[in-house]
Amino acid sequence: MLFYKGWLETRVRFILCSIVLFVLGAYSVVQRLDNLRYARRYVSYSNYIYWETYSSITCVVFVLCTLLLGLGGFLRERERGTIAVSLTIPVTRRRLVLTRAAVGLAETVLLACIPALTICMLSPLVRESYPTAQAIKFGILWVFAGMLYYSASFLGSTLLPGEYTAAAASVLGFFVYSFLFGRMPALRPFNVNGIMSAHEAPFLDKGTHLLIGPLPWAPLLIVASVAAALLAVAVFVSERQDY
Repeated sequence: MLFYKGWLETRVRFILCSIVLFVLGAYSVVQRLDNLRYARRYVSYSNYIYWETYSSITCVVFVLCTLLLGLGGFLRERERGTIAVSLTIPVTRRRLVLTRAAVGLAETVLLACIPALTICMLSPLVRESYPTAQAIKFGILWVFAGMLYYSASFLGSTLLPGEYTAAAASVLGFFVYSFLFGRMPALRPFNVNGIMSAHEAPFLDKGTHLLIGPLPWAPLLIVASVAAALLAVAVFVSERQDY
């Protein structure tokens, strides 16, 4: 029942985000029909897909979707006057918060898979094919990046009251983070956006823009650890906050 409650709280946002990401993925593939326009710019179909999907506005939209999923929580319920209902459920606050986080993380994983699945399914319509293994690898990179952004937004919604304060802070934080890590060379190895797109990464073939070799598991595990730490702080605050 707790998982169903978490789903009810986020289903509208999740469905809308799913539709948007599917449309963006489908549009990237369909554009390939205009061969005269794109043949001059892209060496191969994999090169084309990389620049039109995995290193484009679709990345930004995915991140914004994860930030949107992270909103909610006890403070928002307090503002709406529904907090008493949640707190009367005969389970601990920790379980309530962790269940909501688990639902959001599961939805984040699904959102990360949508562009990859869309490209693989629709590419034959334009007489092209995209390697499934590549789509899976990029999906994994997006999953870890999405986990971090979701956790940051989740913590923000735990700390910041107001209907739109947490949303504004999350979006502003994302753009500030992207600006700082994009402008400072020393910080680029820790740039989650760079990991997500694999831009300038040694495991990305610069000619075909296909991922080669193993994924950077060490940085990915660090990202996952930071995400877990942010969620732990959110649980800690929720257990001790007066609602």
